[in-house]
Amino acid sequence: MNKEVIRNFFVRDILYKNLKNLNETALELKDYFFSEHDFEVLLKRIESFRLGIQYISPVTSNNVFLLVENDIQGFQSNDPEWYWNGYKYIKDIGQKASLDLIYNAEICIDDDFLYSYFVSLN
Repeated sequence: MNKEVIRNFFVRDILYKNLKNLNETALELKDYFFSEHDFEVLLKRIESFRLGIQYISPVTSNNVFLLVENDIQGFQSNDPEWYWNGYKYIKDIGQKASLDLIYNAEICIDDDFLYSYFVSLN
């Protein structure tokens, strides 16, 4: 099985399980956006698997509102401190501006994790 197929299976069936994609035009998993509640569930899942997040991108009215990246923040992508703080920073700005945000993240999954996940399926 190819790496991208395994990755998509894991993201869709494990990380995104029971979360509602709010982007009706999304053709790929990377284009899914989630409510605040579902995004917090996703962050907890990412943390529990010790995965990483490259960036968090909230949207309102189909426009990117703010992009927060781990490199700019000076953290490794798999450091929960960076993505929880980045999420809280965005959430606070959205609340102060009375914006109804939906959230997207670029999830980092390394090849070794994907391999061990695939092996566990067999």
